[in-house]
Amino acid sequence: PGRTEHFWVLLMEQESLVQNVTVGSRVTSHSFTGVTPGTLHTVAVVAESMGIQSSPVAKDVYTGKTKAISVPVRFFLDM
Repeated sequence: PGRTEHFWVLLMEQESLVQNVTVGSRVTSHSFTGVTPGTLHTVAVVAESMGIQSSPVAKDVYTGKTKAISVPVRFFLDM
């Protein structure tokens, strides 16, 4: 119903919230650091405009050996 004001980017592990951040509407990606290597995580993005939140869009991400996950925020909105 309007221009996106910001995004909530959520990182979950086994259905528990691990980290969350709020980023501005012009941000195109966010990196979560300190994640557990070799673990399946779920990343969800929610857009907010004028106090109205979108439905979350989520994707499972496997970390492999790394301790960081880079999330292309706009990719989620194009799904």
